[in-house]
Amino acid sequence: MDAREMGHFEPIKNVFDQQADHELINAWCETRNGRIPNAIYFKKKPSLLLGVTNWKGRVPDLNYIWFDFEASEFLGPNGIARLKRIVSKLITWSGAVYATAWSSEQKHYRSVPGNPTKRLDQLNWLTYFGRPYTLLLDLERIRQCPFFSCEEIEGGLMLTASVEPNSPEMTESNETLLHLETCVAPELFATDEYPAVPCRVPNFDLHLTVV
Repeated sequence: MDAREMGHFEPIKNVFDQQADHELINAWCETRNGRIPNAIYFKKKPSLLLGVTNWKGRVPDLNYIWFDFEASEFLGPNGIARLKRIVSKLITWSGAVYATAWSSEQKHYRSVPGNPTKRLDQLNWLTYFGRPYTLLLDLERIRQCPFFSCEEIEGGLMLTASVEPNSPEMTESNETLLHLETCVAPELFATDEYPAVPCRVPNFDLHLTVV
């Protein structure tokens, strides 16, 4: 089964194909009271759910792309390389300033309110720091941190913490990611004292997302 569907809300049930291009563009660009808070979700059975948020409002904010895949899609000798290619192509296509990827089995989990304009909740198996972060951080320090890989993409750094998202270092303990957070810049990430103790954040150019 290879059905593709799209919609603003669950349940996602509108057919998405080449004939739906006009409908998709209208949904993406629809303006209400001068604002564009448009979230569109895509589903491909059996293994993909993807969301895209296009924002323009009185309060500037970030645009988002996120997706969930079944881990089985990336089994085999080339699976992790293919996953990283998908992330890197999305970074290049979207001009992303931050990206992250992890397994639902990851042990390290920290959830706090807000988004990267206020804080980073945690470091994950894969993290991309784009230009706002490269202007903020000590890149040589990051390159010396014990990441499994460190690659330069679009003027930023894409880092992985272990061989794959389900490596024992990721699923059996949070120590590796906690150590890497400290190595990169502990003030970037939320702590138990957040928001009373704020996080260090870069300067984002949000002029296109404000009315």
